[in-house]
Amino acid sequence: MQSWVGSHKSELYQSWGPPTRITDDGKGGEILIYETYVNTGQTSGEVRTDSRGTISYTNPQQTGYVRTRMFYVDKNGIIYHWRWQGL
Repeated sequence: MQSWVGSHKSELYQSWGPPTRITDDGKGGEILIYETYVNTGQTSGEVRTDSRGTISYTNPQQTGYVRTRMFYVDKNGIIYHWRWQGL
């Protein structure tokens, strides 16, 4: 991601497409935010029987996390910083 520093945001758009979100950087520029959901699989459902013989079932659950990549862009459209969260 460091290689994007000094590039114009239009080059990032051409390579990565439009960001998921855009927010203000507090300095007259903007933060381009790219978010991707990473699916890590599914937990299995469970059948349980309590002491009275009542049967209950829990549904399988999808698991994962959001990967976030942020590019800070100055008022001239030049990327000056980046951050990431998630793997």
